[in-house]
Amino acid sequence: MGDYVDKGSTSSSALLFVKELQTTFPENVVTILGNHDFFLMMDTALQYNDNDEHHPLGHPHHDYTYAFMHPEEYIESNFTKNRDDDEEILDYILSGLSYVYDHNLVNSLHMCAPNCIGIGNDDAVHNMFDIIPPFSTNHTLKERVLERLETWRNEYAYGLYDSDILQWMTQQPIVAVVGDALIVHGGVSAKIITYLDSLQTRTTLEDFMQEVVNNRLNAFFQKQFERKDNNGPNQIESHLFSESDIPFELVLDFIQHRGYFHQSDGCKDVNTVLDTLSQDTNRKINRVVVGHTPQQYATELCDGKLLATDSSLSRSFRTYGNMYCPLNLTSSTSGSSSSSSSKTYCGDTMKETCEGSISLLTRTSVDRKWPTNVRQYQSHELPIFINSYEDDEHSNDEL
Repeated sequence: MGDYVDKGSTSSSALLFVKELQTTFPENVVTILGNHDFFLMMDTALQYNDNDEHHPLGHPHHDYTYAFMHPEEYIESNFTKNRDDDEEILDYILSGLSYVYDHNLVNSLHMCAPNCIGIGNDDAVHNMFDIIPPFSTNHTLKERVLERLETWRNEYAYGLYDSDILQWMTQQPIVAVVGDALIVHGGVSAKIITYLDSLQTRTTLEDFMQEVVNNRLNAFFQKQFERKDNNGPNQIESHLFSESDIPFELVLDFIQHRGYFHQSDGCKDVNTVLDTLSQDTNRKINRVVVGHTPQQYATELCDGKLLATDSSLSRSFRTYGNMYCPLNLTSSTSGSSSSSSSKTYCGDTMKETCEGSISLLTRTSVDRKWPTNVRQYQSHELPIFINSYEDDEHSNDEL
């Protein structure tokens, strides 16, 4: 369902697991990209310079002080070299981030190394290393941390490239139809339906999803990676969405839409998409399955026509939300530059056990109808799920 990354400090291992699962069982496993995977892919594959005002995301994902690349990810992965002072450098960064959170500065400070890309004339956003202590008062420390953070990011990008994870990501779909379900990370909004209606040539929704979005994205990156001069990350100079004729805002809609959860018209939009798809295909599409919008547990809405699968399984996310709080580091300096308040944003302790749930749809044969409702398993029931799945010899078709 996408978003295999940015939910703690295990993004690289999660990506490697999903990649091996999909490449080992390509006939049985469909992996779509979420917005976080897409942004990581873009910022690792494409080339930008310090003054680029055309960055498709506005800013590189790893420059944000929340929601994307947790700094601990760099040293937890196998992509970066081990250095004696890695934990010391990381501790200073986490201490600075704690200061940012405790002073409500997430919307005005980025974590850039060495410079901020894409900011242009945005005077409201600054590099946190220029503004907050101890970096603002200790130039030597600031330069040392900036150099290491830049090195980590470069090594991490090469790790994604050398492991073929990056290349694999560029060949995964944004949206898919599996069984009787539309599988998409965010959703298909009215904006996309309106766009199709505006085209002079009749294009079905399924053709648009496959031919215009999935295939063009895949073909663009495949062509670029086959070039002999492309031997690493951030080598693709081409402007993706101008050369591939893909409407960027519609791609973002697929991976970021949250309109299905609006009480007033969310279910109406779900029915519109299902009706449109069913008219365009030779089979009945009965449900939309989405991620992106976190819930306490996987949830069925709209009389079973919408399955919201993001159940916040990440222990880090459940404890700290999108903030980069210390996870595995035994801190000695974190908090030294934070507020004088006895309660800081990162003061909570992360639980050792997972929470949330997973969902299973199964039918006994391809000739049977898919069930209306899914089976739900909470995290502590996973052994029950595994045993019931292995014991069900007749379940040869799953979603």
